[in-house]
Amino acid sequence: MWSVPGLGQRAVLCILAACCVLSLGRSSAAAGARSGSCPCGPGASAAPAVVAAPVQMASPVAVWLAPLPPVTPPPGTLGVTYARQSWPIPADRHPRVAMLDVRAPAGATNVRVFTTYEYREEDEIDGFRDPHDPCVWHFETRPLIPGIPHVYRVEAQAGTCVDARLVRLIRGRRVTLEY
Repeated sequence: MWSVPGLGQRAVLCILAACCVLSLGRSSAAAGARSGSCPCGPGASAAPAVVAAPVQMASPVAVWLAPLPPVTPPPGTLGVTYARQSWPIPADRHPRVAMLDVRAPAGATNVRVFTTYEYREEDEIDGFRDPHDPCVWHFETRPLIPGIPHVYRVEAQAGTCVDARLVRLIRGRRVTLEY
């Protein structure tokens, strides 16, 4: 295939197709004109007719692409965080702080939140159990840096069983995760 710097392959094909159509029209007009006459009108000076040879283009090849399987987000709120209901953080907090409320399964004795970003500022987010509802745990991050992913791993421990979920936090918002 031809390559023209600054133009994509599709643009080159469109230009070739336009040139082909124009050259076919010019050759049919030249073929219909009488020899020694000009297609511009009667009495015009005779100019040699320029006939372009038709360009041979390769026929397009149909390509079958197999359908891709649907992509599902991992368990948690990845992929649905911005569609979920969230609330603004209190006004006395830093505007880039994110808060997380975890409704753990009944019987959970410990809930921990870890960051998954490799260049993290903190490994684990500090949190506490709600004194009015023992199934709810509250967590608050340090101010989050814009431009990096804020995906956290939430582990709820009930006896020896640990249930882990992933959640994406939003700067300046309180997000809820329910098991």
